[in-house]
Amino acid sequence: MSEMTENAYGIQVKRCCASCAYKKLTRLMTLRRCTKHRKNVKPGYVCKYWVMSDTMKSAGKTTGFRPFDQEW
Repeated sequence: MSEMTENAYGIQVKRCCASCAYKKLTRLMTLRRCTKHRKNVKPGYVCKYWVMSDTMKSAGKTTGFRPFDQEW
């Protein structure tokens, strides 16, 4: 069973290599590499060094250009 955690915005994030800050994809995006362990890992891999990536930390944050919220 996979472990889930919440980010600061209440979004459920799966604890695995795909959401880890130490993940690095190869140039061809065919291999997933852990920069902490310096080895290739499978997408669902999780270890004790897992840290939520910045992308997952900001999931659910409302940002960007919103032209219809302004009055002209």
